[in-house]
Amino acid sequence: MPAGSEIVAAMDADTEGGKLSGMVRKAVELSGRADLRFTLQESFGFKDWNDQLRAKGSHFFPTARLSSPDVG
Repeated sequence: MPAGSEIVAAMDADTEGGKLSGMVRKAVELSGRADLRFTLQESFGFKDWNDQLRAKGSHFFPTARLSSPDVG
C-alpha cells in the first residue's frame, strides 16, 4: 500500500458494523504504519449505504440514465 494511504471503513451504522469498523481500525493500528490514516464513514439517517443511495433516487446512479424509452 502506498505511503500516506487512507483506509476507509464504510460499514453498516449498527452494532455489528461498529464492531467491524473497530476491527479495521485496530488492524491499521497494529500494522506498524504510522503513515496510514483511518477514516470511519457511516450512512446518515440510514442503517446501511444501500438504503441511503436508494433514498437519493435513480438519478444518483449513472447507469439509470442509460435506460430510457429511446434506447433499444
